[in-house]
Amino acid sequence: VTTISFREGVRHFKGLKTISMFEGALQHFSGIVIAVYALLFLKTNQEVGYFLSYLGLVGFIIGMILSRHSDKQQKRKSYIFVLFTLMSLSIFILPLVKKGLYWFIAAGIFSVIYTISSPLRLAVSLDVRVADMSFWKVREFFLNVGRVVTLLLTVILFYFKQYFFVFALFGFIALAYPFLVRNKLKEVK
Repeated sequence: VTTISFREGVRHFKGLKTISMFEGALQHFSGIVIAVYALLFLKTNQEVGYFLSYLGLVGFIIGMILSRHSDKQQKRKSYIFVLFTLMSLSIFILPLVKKGLYWFIAAGIFSVIYTISSPLRLAVSLDVRVADMSFWKVREFFLNVGRVVTLLLTVILFYFKQYFFVFALFGFIALAYPFLVRNKLKEVK
């Protein structure tokens, strides 16, 4: 098995670098930003456990149903535009919610949309590149760049209690993602 250098792998990853950074940026929003922000509403360990279980269960059930449906149709790009528009709207709504029950509902809606979009985000890269070892190394590198940058910004904004700007950052990333996919995949072809 012949493998190419990391530098050469980056060159072959043309059109997918920015897409992967945006994807990486979104990956920890659900597990970190939502979970940390939820602590403003949740007071006991039991409430936190119920909340995280609720998000996981809702996302799992809906994700299984819709990922099977999208695999059968093979029309991922049309789903991406709708899902990411809905995702960005749900992110922008989250900091506006001030009551615990409504927070559960809004976070659940986000979780459903996020989970549904997850297999589609992975499929974007897999549909245009061969998934060899070089692909996975370069993809993970750019995913991590997106994760590190957004989590660093998130930590700073949380420290200064600028919660709205945290959600605005991720909302704009989600809103830009389908347009980025459309434009960058033209470079690949």
